[in-house]
Amino acid sequence: MSMFISAVLSDLTGRSMSFLIDKLSTAAIAAATLEETLSSLERLLLRVHVIVEEAEQRHVTNQALLRQLNQMRKEMYRGYHTLDDIFRCRDHQETTAKDQSQAVMMVPSSSTPSRSFNPAKRRRLSRCSSSLREQERLREVLVGLETVIRDASELVVFLSGCPRRSCQPYGTYLILDNCMFGRQMEMEKIMDLLLQAEVPIDGSPPGVLPIVGPGKVGKSTLIEHACNDDRVRDHFSQIMCFSQNSITDDRTVATLSDCDVIKQRSGANGEERILVIIELTGDIDESVWRKFYSDCKRHVAVGSKIIVASRSDKLARLGTTQPLKIHFFAPEVYWYFFKVRTFGSTDTRDHPKLASIAMDLAQEMKGCFFGATVFSGLLKANFDAHFWRGSTDTRDHPKLASIAMDQPPLH
Repeated sequence: MSMFISAVLSDLTGRSMSFLIDKLSTAAIAAATLEETLSSLERLLLRVHVIVEEAEQRHVTNQALLRQLNQMRKEMYRGYHTLDDIFRCRDHQETTAKDQSQAVMMVPSSSTPSRSFNPAKRRRLSRCSSSLREQERLREVLVGLETVIRDASELVVFLSGCPRRSCQPYGTYLILDNCMFGRQMEMEKIMDLLLQAEVPIDGSPPGVLPIVGPGKVGKSTLIEHACNDDRVRDHFSQIMCFSQNSITDDRTVATLSDCDVIKQRSGANGEERILVIIELTGDIDESVWRKFYSDCKRHVAVGSKIIVASRSDKLARLGTTQPLKIHFFAPEVYWYFFKVRTFGSTDTRDHPKLASIAMDLAQEMKGCFFGATVFSGLLKANFDAHFWRGSTDTRDHPKLASIAMDQPPLH
């Protein structure tokens, strides 16, 4: 009984200490000035960034660990977006104030506004109101970052036990090319199915993973990254790809010339595992699918897998496991993606004007991956604000405007 009471008291003490620490932390954030809060945010972001970057270089398969990392990434993206957005708003305010000052200087003295309508006074009031809003946003972000950092000690220990990836990125900008940015959870779900060991029972059907999502959300790119993984290439003797047209004809997996073989090991035979990729634009006729799946069961070895990608949610019915649904990036994630592609390892604080222009453009593109690739390549070729403004003015470049508006709004 005494041991039970001791355990309860110990737990209550721990909870009380955590509550007091949270209260003191929140009070400290509230009492800090805006510049102090910005400085605290930058320090916390640096700590989180180090952990996330280390995680990107390791093969993490534990689902609980992946969820914790995913939450940490979300807070990091939100923190960077908030920080950059505040500096962007400041740049806009400074530009507006400069334009207003020049306009006042051009007005004749006889028509100078009265003191009650003094532009300088209005700017001071605007800055005060803006500062209060910024403080509130920063407090929310800081609390989120402090929470994930407080829970990160065990995460770091587990990460140290995860094997490193074969290709080591040398900077943040290379991680985008070596890893599937922002899709770590989705990628691991694909890998779990593909590499899942199965009992060698004759006639066991191949596993089917449906991947559904709107057009140009990145389904094909996600599949391509999975197929390029060394673990997948070592696991399957052949990787076969079928399109919407080929799957509707009388073609089968038995005829390799009827599809696009991504990889085929020399000396491959029908007893080796095969990965079948089917990319559709819409739904598939039930009778066509039954015929194709029946053909797969007859001709592929145990352990073979099928991935079906489509825009239609109806494809979920084909799966032997839960479908993987792909969504567009949140604005915070998309901005980080575009910023890193554009600036690389360059600190945006060294180029506030350029960062402001880039953020305005990212908002206009509404999550378009193709637009991010095109514009980032264009902008990083010349770090000049005048060049950037001219290159990103979609009113002067209708084709660029069509690229920027190529995607539906972010969800």
